Amino acid sequence: MAEDEGQQIIAQFPRSKVWDETTQQIVDTIRTVIHQQPAPTISQIQKDSLKSRPLGSAFHVVQDSLPAPPEDEARRVFFQAIQDLGRIEHPHFPAANIGLEWVSKRQLKGWEGTGTISKARDALDTLSVDVTSKTTIFHIHGGGMFQGSPASYRATTSKLATLTGGRVVSVDYRLCPQHPFPAGLLDVFMTYLSLLYPPPNSAHTALDPSAIVFAGDSSGALFAFGLLQILRTTRSYEPIAFHSHRVSFPIPQPAGITGLSLAGESLQCAPSYDTNRINDLFLNVRWSCPDYPRCGLWPSEPPRASIMGADVANFTHPLLSLCLTPSWEGCPPMWFGSGQEQFFDGAKAVARRAAQQGVSVSWLEFEAMPHCFSMMPGLNRSPQSSLIVERWAAFCVCCVEKPASLPVSPHASRVGFRDMVEEKIPLETLDDPSFEELEYRIKARIAEILREFERDWGRKTTVMAKL
Repeated sequence: MAEDEGQQIIAQFPRSKVWDETTQQIVDTIRTVIHQQPAPTISQIQKDSLKSRPLGSAFHVVQDSLPAPPEDEARRVFFQAIQDLGRIEHPHFPAANIGLEWVSKRQLKGWEGTGTISKARDALDTLSVDVTSKTTIFHIHGGGMFQGSPASYRATTSKLATLTGGRVVSVDYRLCPQHPFPAGLLDVFMTYLSLLYPPPNSAHTALDPSAIVFAGDSSGALFAFGLLQILRTTRSYEPIAFHSHRVSFPIPQPAGITGLSLAGESLQCAPSYDTNRINDLFLNVRWSCPDYPRCGLWPSEPPRASIMGADVANFTHPLLSLCLTPSWEGCPPMWFGSGQEQFFDGAKAVARRAAQQGVSVSWLEFEAMPHCFSMMPGLNRSPQSSLIVERWAAFCVCCVEKPASLPVSPHASRVGFRDMVEEKIPLETLDDPSFEELEYRIKARIAEILREFERDWGRKTTVMAKL
C-alpha cells in the first residue's frame, strides 16, 4: 500500500487525545491493514486467518475430532430452538464432523520434548492429568464468523491455560460465507453436547458441566451467549438420543460464561459505532458491494447482502443481535471485558439486561482501548492486555472453584488508560441507549442495507446486460 493511501485511511478516523504516540502508531497500522486497497478477497482473508500459531514445549496441544451423531434428534432440537426464539428463514445444515483442540500448560517435572502436536488418546489423558485446576474452558474463537481457527488462536488459549492452570478446549466450527449462519452455532451446540455426552471411543471422558466455563471473543462470544440461549430455550423439551446416550432436558448449563469484546449488535449500528470510532479500528467495509474483489467464496451465487447469513433480515433474531434477547433469567454468572469500542453498546446491553434479571454480572472496561485489543499485534503487549486476560482467567477459575465469591449484585469497573487505575462505575448510565432504541436502529439498518444492496446489484445487472 502506498504511503498516501494509508494516510487517507487514517484521516477518516478522529485523532485520540488519550493515547500515547506508540499506541496511536500501532492502531494506525492496524487500521491501514484492515482497510487496505485493493482489498484482499474473502478467500485470502480466510486463508490468512487460519495460519497456525506454534507453541513451544511448555504446552500440551492435542487435536481431536468429533463424529457427527448417527441420530438426527439433536440437530432437530437445535433448529426448533432457533424458531422458538424467533421465526426466521435459514438453511437447515446437516450435522458434521467437528475438529477440537485441547491446550494445557505442562506441569510435569522432567518432561523433555519438542512440543509437537499430539493426536493420541494417551496424549489427552496426559494433558488432562497435568493440570492444577479442574477448570475446563470451552473456547469459541471470533473472526466475524468467517475467520479463525483453534490453531490460529493458540496465543489466547495458551494464556488462558497458563493463568487458570486448567484445560482449554477450542472448537473448529464451520465458517461463513460457505457455511452461513447457523452452521457454526450448530457445531458449537453439538460440541458442548459431545463434551457432556461423549461419542463411543471418544478420546475424552464426560466432562462435569460445573467445571466448564464458556469463553469467546467478538463473534465467538456471540456464539457462546447464543449457545446459552439454546440451552435456556430447550429446558422443557422431550429427551433425545445422542451418540447412543439418552439426553434429558434441561441440558446442564456451564459454571459461567465470559465474553471479550462481545458482538452483541452485529450490524454496527448502535450509537457507540460512531462515538467510539476514535478508539477503534473499523470503517464500513462493504463485503456485499458488487465491486468487492470476487473469489470462489464471495460474492455468493446468487449474491446476498450479508456474509454471515442468507437473509440480512435475520439480524432481528436474538441469536444474531444478542442485545435484543428478552431474557437471561436463570443463567450462570457472566463476565464481560471490553474496550471503549464500537461494539460497546451491544455488549453492555446484554450485560444490563442480564443484571436486571438477577444474573451475576461482572463488567470490566478499558478506557480508549479498541476491539479485542489483547489479541491485536503490538497492543497485545500492553499492560491493559495483560490485565484483561488475567481478569478473564481469574473469573473462569472463580466460577468453578469459588462460585460463592462471585458478586450477587452487578459489579462494573473501568481502568484508566494512562494511570491504569481501576475505578468502580455504575453498570447503567443515562448515556446507554434503550433496548427500544437499539431495536429501532437494527431494523433501520437492515432496511438501509437492503436498499443499498438492491440498488448496487441492480446497477451491476443493468451494466452487465448492456455489454
